[in-house]
Amino acid sequence: MNKAVLLTSIPSPYIVELIDAVNALGRWRIFPLYERYTSVGRHWRISSLKHEHIVMERSAAIEIEKSISTVDLVVIGTLWGRNCATVLQYQKKYSKPFVFWGEKPGAVWRNIAATMVRRLLISRRFRQARAVWGIGKWAIEEYKKCLSTTKIFENMPYASDIKPYLNIVRNEGDTTQKPIRILFSGSLIYRKGVDLLISAILRLLSDGNNISLTMMGHGELEEKLKNMIPQKYYDQIRFIGFKEWYELPGIYAVHDLLVVPSRYDGWGLVVVEGLAAGVPVIATNMMGSAIDFIKHGENGWMITAGDSESLCATLKEALSAPLLEMGRNARKSVECWTLDKAAKRWCDLADVALKVY
Repeated sequence: MNKAVLLTSIPSPYIVELIDAVNALGRWRIFPLYERYTSVGRHWRISSLKHEHIVMERSAAIEIEKSISTVDLVVIGTLWGRNCATVLQYQKKYSKPFVFWGEKPGAVWRNIAATMVRRLLISRRFRQARAVWGIGKWAIEEYKKCLSTTKIFENMPYASDIKPYLNIVRNEGDTTQKPIRILFSGSLIYRKGVDLLISAILRLLSDGNNISLTMMGHGELEEKLKNMIPQKYYDQIRFIGFKEWYELPGIYAVHDLLVVPSRYDGWGLVVVEGLAAGVPVIATNMMGSAIDFIKHGENGWMITAGDSESLCATLKEALSAPLLEMGRNARKSVECWTLDKAAKRWCDLADVALKVY
């Protein structure tokens, strides 16, 4: 069995699930180096991890060197992690092949000057990578501009166990008049476009549309958003806070439409979750997962990021759309990206990176 070190930020549930799935195949064993247990805005509870790992709350040069000296492949899953330079130092010392695996950068600074500086820094840091695994097609396009000498670019999105979502049973025989139940899942921050969503929903409600909105998550805009809502709409717009990973399928099951109006999201696993749950998804053209999976008018809608008019108009269109039929299309669009298939692809790409080196 081949062995790989994976440097990544935190043990998020989807990373943990993918690592365990890869290890279970018996072809590769991933040994993760987690930079920390958690980060700002991430509220997942850390349960006991099945796999061997290190959490580097402080500098861990000795542990990093020991790990890298005994593996076949180094995979770096963070652009600016505090241990990234140390990992690259020992990767070079022991002449280990390495792969960079990342989302499209640019969540914070997105002007021309920042883009040029970022591309230069990425080029300097990762120019020796023998392969780049972009988390989505959008990421690959960007890294090709930064790392022109890299030989292999492959699409390796994040993946999680979508079976609980695919197993949701939708009652297609209920024709009674009910509100269209809209869900938002994510951090309540400016980058996620939550202010635009609340404004659009308030417009639709004032026009007499029969809808409800559930806001799932926490964030710095939570109180501001709540203060935007007139008392007469308190029953139609609910804030349910953060929910644990295992609770999510049950929440998706009682909604008809997922809306994720992000101004920017390098990937956005929430899109895959919604599609697997059998609900159409409204997402933006600045989300990696939407670019890969949304087919406009078939399984959801792609809108222009930051455009409140586009969001409102698309929500109006969705209210009269065949949501059940689109929901069936939604499931079909992601059923090929199960955790098992993702784990196999990870192993296949790791095999290629090892041979090329």
